[in-house]
Amino acid sequence: MKIGIDFHNTLDKYPEKFRDLALSILKNSGSIYIITGHSITEEFKCKLLSIFPYVDNIYSITDDLIKHGELFEIDNKGGKIFDQYLWDSAKASYCKNNDIDIMFDDSEVYGKYFIDKTIYCKVG
Repeated sequence: MKIGIDFHNTLDKYPEKFRDLALSILKNSGSIYIITGHSITEEFKCKLLSIFPYVDNIYSITDDLIKHGELFEIDNKGGKIFDQYLWDSAKASYCKNNDIDIMFDDSEVYGKYFIDKTIYCKVG
């Protein structure tokens, strides 16, 4: 079994709730994917792994869209703003392409894009 977990307001808010699930998944040869909008910097990886060391893969919407040459604007805080559809559907596409069975996230926005086999679970 493969599970995906969003980081912000999901894993970082409830790491203890995912610990036992992650250990069970890993014990049975499954995989844990962190699926986030945040760019994967060394600082982010250190923060993630310090609260949740059970990670097999990390996927960043931001890094993926940049890698594929998608255009973006910069907001007043220096953040990148991508096309809304590309951003909102990215987690579902990644889960589909990587055969992820269940995705845990705090946002309702992404749920409507999970129309294939991945089960979308809103947390919080």
